[in-house]
Amino acid sequence: MTKLLPQDQIDEKMIMLNEWNLEDNDVGQLVKEFEFKTPKQAFDFVGKIGTVSETIGQTPDVLIHSNGQFVELMITDYDYEGITQKCLDLAFEIDGIEL
Repeated sequence: MTKLLPQDQIDEKMIMLNEWNLEDNDVGQLVKEFEFKTPKQAFDFVGKIGTVSETIGQTPDVLIHSNGQFVELMITDYDYEGITQKCLDLAFEIDGIEL
């Protein structure tokens, strides 16, 4: 059963993630920005995220900006209004995608 993670567990896992930030807006979310040389590289990366997301069953919000050179990902579980293990699993898998 999916449930929100307590803050101490989130903090423990955040140490192992590569440059993700924890933002506490209306709901907690994991946020990371990636920079690319071309829009094609950015869109290829987003396609890879889609494949990983389907496997885990969790999708990020995706913002592509600045002429396609930056991809910002925001991960939260809207069903539970915060961060679940699936959110962290997705962040770890995204970190493993070759850029």
